[in-house]
Amino acid sequence: MAPVTAAALLVFLLAATPAAGYYNVTIVCATLAEVGMAAIFGPGLEPASGHIQAICDAKAIPHIQTHPRDVGGRRQFSINLHPQPAMLRRAFAEILAKNHWEFFAVLYEDNTSLLRLQELLQLASFRPELRMVVRQLPADEHYRHLLRQLMHDEVRHVVLDCDIKSDLHTVNLVDFQYSGANITGLRLINPRAQDISGLQPRGRLLKTEEALLYDSVMLFAEAFYDLMNPMEATIPPLDCKKDNIWMHGDSLINFMRRVENRNGLTGRIEFDTEGQRSQFSLDLLELSDSGLTERGTWTPSGLNISKRVAAAAKAGNRTLIVTTILKAPYTMYKETSTQQQGNDRFEGICVDIIDELAKELNFNYSFRLNPDDTPGREDPVTGKWNGMIGELLDGKAQLAITDLTITKARQEVVEFTMQWLSLGIGLLYTKPVKQPPNLFSFLSPLSLEVWIYIALAYLGVSVLMFLLARFTPFEWDHPHPCHLNQDMLENQFNFLNALWFCIGSLVQQGCDFLPK
Repeated sequence: MAPVTAAALLVFLLAATPAAGYYNVTIVCATLAEVGMAAIFGPGLEPASGHIQAICDAKAIPHIQTHPRDVGGRRQFSINLHPQPAMLRRAFAEILAKNHWEFFAVLYEDNTSLLRLQELLQLASFRPELRMVVRQLPADEHYRHLLRQLMHDEVRHVVLDCDIKSDLHTVNLVDFQYSGANITGLRLINPRAQDISGLQPRGRLLKTEEALLYDSVMLFAEAFYDLMNPMEATIPPLDCKKDNIWMHGDSLINFMRRVENRNGLTGRIEFDTEGQRSQFSLDLLELSDSGLTERGTWTPSGLNISKRVAAAAKAGNRTLIVTTILKAPYTMYKETSTQQQGNDRFEGICVDIIDELAKELNFNYSFRLNPDDTPGREDPVTGKWNGMIGELLDGKAQLAITDLTITKARQEVVEFTMQWLSLGIGLLYTKPVKQPPNLFSFLSPLSLEVWIYIALAYLGVSVLMFLLARFTPFEWDHPHPCHLNQDMLENQFNFLNALWFCIGSLVQQGCDFLPK
């Protein structure tokens, strides 16, 4: 068999699903027996990952994983480029301690998330003042009810643990940049990596799963080229039913485990004796007006806050234009003997609210009276808004405050805060008086047509019974059974008796005579 160079390596892609464990094993064994394998990447789903791991251990084939997995048992031929869940748990715990969170909610997707959050959930046993609410995210992705419940419970901090595919740095957070929301996350990808510029997909950022897969392939390719080529190693076919193994698999996996100071798209790559990644760096990201900003880094040695998000300082130097209209008691001119300037000219409920918000959120403001003196109305012809809504849309003001009614048309063009004053609007209506029952109210369950059909059917059956009783000889009897010689016979089914028999049958009560 000819030696295999790095350029001759073939890559087989296998789509693993949780229910296809046996199918995955069959495909891998068939490929091993046909052409052989130098390494297997993934999968990250259980139980497929465990099945593939067993094959790799039995055949001495390197198994390279890129998904979070806790260390359980000795894995002789396995390495994992994804940080250990225990390390991530430490990172979460240190960030929460740094931010002094004492009451927060933990939202997770599935049961595997609880394993990643194990150390975080155990914090409550060491810190009695710590309170947490643990909730699972709904499978139907309707999170509004859950978030409303957390808001009702006055939860202001949330820890969100989700799948590796839901990377924070790839999510469009433009809608939240100026909302005042404090969003913090961790990023494994190094945006300053040498190869990342040529690998960015067009129109989106590189995901962590893609970066880990790239680093794992490059690590294997370099190790294979440096170790296998000088040895002119071959990749023989292997039968899963036999005891043969790949003689170079042990050397190759040990060579990859001993890598030091290698930098990839996910930062520094080093492994411990168990094949788990021991050296890596997580960027601590926070959302500011300019987007996601690096606040610091976390490494296995601890949390290092290197940068402070300048959002608070930036907001402190910013002056917001607040548009309003004169309307008592919301916004009014102050009645003073001296002439006032700027914001000191006004008083009222709206003025007090803006003043308290400025103190709480640390910003400056300047009131501007709307020249139209109206909340705002859309021109049905041009579609342009006037009043306070128009100033917001034209960028002449950043905030508007007055007794502004929230309508559907206004909600489509501007954002409203939670209402701070609700005008109680009630509807008055007369209570209906109960009418005495009608004499024929018993006919109400059925319509008039149905009752007519029932009456016609009743009369038709009665007439038919009367005629049949006249035709049949069995209904003619002697009026006096003791005088059988008399020639006069009687028929008990006259028309009235036929009516009586039918009505008795209809109401299931019967009668004294029956047809013979």
